[in-house]
Parts: sequence; C-alpha cells; structure tokens
Amino acid sequence: MEKLETADYSFYLPNYPELEMDRKILIEKKCSLDEISGNFTKDRDRFRKEFERVGKDQKIHLVIENATWKKLLAGSYRSKLNPTSFMASMITWNIRYNCPVWFVGKDECPRIIHSILHYELLEHLKNLQTKG
Repeated sequence: MEKLETADYSFYLPNYPELEMDRKILIEKKCSLDEISGNFTKDRDRFRKEFERVGKDQKIHLVIENATWKKLLAGSYRSKLNPTSFMASMITWNIRYNCPVWFVGKDECPRIIHSILHYELLEHLKNLQTKG
C-alpha cells in the first residue's frame, strides 16, 4: 500500500494495467462538517491545491461523515462559518472540481466509499465495452 498524492482512497488494479484505472477514482473523506469547514476557512489554500492536483483523467468524490444538508444549513457545527457561505463553498467545490459531495452517516461510510469505487469502475468497463 502506498500513500496517495491526493485524496484518501482509491484503487489499484495491478493485474489489469490495460484498463488504465489505477488511481483514477479518488475519495477525499472528512469526518464531520467541522473538519470540512476548517478546509474551507483556515486551510482553504492547502485544500484548493489538493484538488488542483487531481488530473484531467481522474475523478474525485468528497465523502463527509456525520453530515446532512439540514445540519449544514442549520449551522449545527462548531465553526463560526456562516451556513450560507458554507453551502456556497460546498456547491462551488462540486462545480469547480466536478466533485460529487456525499453526506453519509459514520456507520455506512465504508460501504458508501466501496460502492462509489465499485460503480465508477463498472461504468468505466461499460464505456470500454461500448467503444470496443
């Protein structure tokens, strides 16, 4: 196992290099609205640079545990980040970096991460099949 340059999770298919999928799908995981609010405020420059490292042939997903839009809009987090500004940052990040945002409970987080990687790979394989 090796550290990823960007993001927390991906996959590597050493037996199928012809698929060209190694480290193409990335998952950036945050444990809470508090953690991601810190990324959008005091760590914004570092966080932005991390997303700018995502290659044109890669796709990144942002998975946030213990979060919902309802909690975000209600300001149910410790940060002083205004809920409207927080929402604007989340949506802008999604648009700017073509980055789906997934709010998940702590218990289902591993399954959601696995499923994102699984279905991204399936879609890639389907696209190869239709091209071939």
